[in-house]
Amino acid sequence: MTRQLWRLFLPLALTALGTFIAVSAVRATETAVPAEAPTTVTYQTPADLAELVNTVCDGARSRFHGFFGPQVIWVKPFLTLGQKQGNRPTELGATLADQMTAVINNDTLSTRGKASGSVTQGLTGVLQELDGYLRINISGVNAAGERASYVVNVEMSEPIYRALHTYP
Repeated sequence: MTRQLWRLFLPLALTALGTFIAVSAVRATETAVPAEAPTTVTYQTPADLAELVNTVCDGARSRFHGFFGPQVIWVKPFLTLGQKQGNRPTELGATLADQMTAVINNDTLSTRGKASGSVTQGLTGVLQELDGYLRINISGVNAAGERASYVVNVEMSEPIYRALHTYP
């Protein structure tokens, strides 16, 4: 008789235990606060070239905030993939690099990032035209040799297209 009770009780006990664990897991996920990962890819629809430059620089400033040490950050002119002019930056690549130099260096000096080491801090950028969008990939390395990147996908407009295909 005891053996028959075990055969009935054991499956019921396991089912009840499984249900309790499942309900507890659902409640835990409902009340848990999700950890926010830093956003590295954004999508923008700027109205003109000036708005594009400001938007990209502001996004990069927030992404790299506190990343660099207090030394100067070197920014190379952004190159455009697929251009036949070699390694010459376009008007857009030169403008973005120029503005990025001012924005990132001013932010770094005011925030006094903690990165220290012997590596030269720098930012590089690549521009790429993809199906009516402009993809801007900005990569940085800090004094400790750590790397971070920021990517912006921008809806292409006529002024942005012209700046992407014009050489200074």
